[in-house]
Amino acid sequence: MAKNKLTLQLIFGLPLLGLALTTLFYFFVTNYHIHMGTINKGILITPPKQMSELHIMNKEAKPYVWNDGKGFWTFMVAGTSVCDDACQKIMYFVRQTHTALGSGSLRVKMVYLNLGTQLSPETSELFAKEYAHFDVLTVNPEEAKQWFAKDKPQLDVLHSANFYVVDPSGWVMMYYTDAQSYKEVIKDMKFLLKNS
Repeated sequence: MAKNKLTLQLIFGLPLLGLALTTLFYFFVTNYHIHMGTINKGILITPPKQMSELHIMNKEAKPYVWNDGKGFWTFMVAGTSVCDDACQKIMYFVRQTHTALGSGSLRVKMVYLNLGTQLSPETSELFAKEYAHFDVLTVNPEEAKQWFAKDKPQLDVLHSANFYVVDPSGWVMMYYTDAQSYKEVIKDMKFLLKNS
């Protein structure tokens, strides 16, 4: 009789114990941001941010629809109306990385998100000459600063040499700093392109 009682307790108790342990594990991972050994080299943005939450204008000063259904991944550089040396360095890095993707580059567009007023004449000339394949979009700097400030880790979007990866649905999901190599970015992107 005691043996049967123990068997019944194990039958009902083990699943409950498994559920309790799974719940506890999930609690620690989500609340304490435990790193689970992901293979990506970029820095994940948690939670991802939706570009459609920003009021973005295209170069014709018309509202820009990010999620246009065309399924492009995006390399996005955020900067001001004057592209300084740090900006030019990251723009060059993004352009070269995009080229190195080979046929995968056809599924990745490049965007410069201008957090300021109209581009300076020098920046406009530079972009026309060196970075013509970038779409130049504009957003209010205060709106963008507040929007990015909700990220983990905190991002100082106006003073950073970063570029962002936006998925085809418009979610900003990862960013890279100048500490990463183009080979690391390419490895991540080839994985994302293959699995999307």
